Amino acid sequence: MLVPKEWLQRVAGMNQTLQGIMTIAAAPLGALALSVFPLQGALMIDVATALLGIVPLLIFAIPQVRTPSSQTNSVLDDFKLGLRGAAWLWRD
Repeated sequence: MLVPKEWLQRVAGMNQTLQGIMTIAAAPLGALALSVFPLQGALMIDVATALLGIVPLLIFAIPQVRTPSSQTNSVLDDFKLGLRGAAWLWRD
């Protein structure tokens, strides 16, 4: 909803690239933080980055998809639909 349709593939590629970089860089950066800061300081990095993620959600409005009331499903309905779709896994 936040990205135009013509940009979806590009944004998905950038997202995948960033996730890969973070996966590779997380362990060495964590070790570096523990070697430079005391344990409390390294944990404060986690708190600070969590705040960096939460504060924009409090400031900016995220558009919500409006669906007709006849199309709203409960979690249980979605679960049943998923099981029905995966029923082919258990067929002999």
